[in-house]
This record gives sequence, C-alpha cells and structure tokens, in this order.
Amino acid sequence: MSNDYKRIDFLEIKKEKSIDYYIKSEFETKLTFFLCILVFRVKTSNKDPPHSFL
Repeated sequence: MSNDYKRIDFLEIKKEKSIDYYIKSEFETKLTFFLCILVFRVKTSNKDPPHSFL
C-alpha cells in the first residue's frame, strides 16, 4: 500500500517537473527566436531606411 502511494507521489512530482521544464524551454525558445529576429533586423536595417525596422 505505501509503495503504491510513493510511486504515485513520485509520478506526480515528475509530471510537475516536466511541465515546469516544458514551460521554461518554451520561453527560452521564444526568447532565442526573438533575439535572432532582432539581430537580423538590425543587420538588414543598415541597408534599408530606418522605418523598415518596425
């Protein structure tokens, strides 16, 4: 009985951690993507007029 309980508890903890990790990695992916776009726009804006940056 107690073994079952421990296993369930462990699975719950694991699930929470994986959700936490997923949210974190999702955020980091978006941040990286945003930074890449920003750098790309800064590089291309040198050739274009400034209003094209927006």
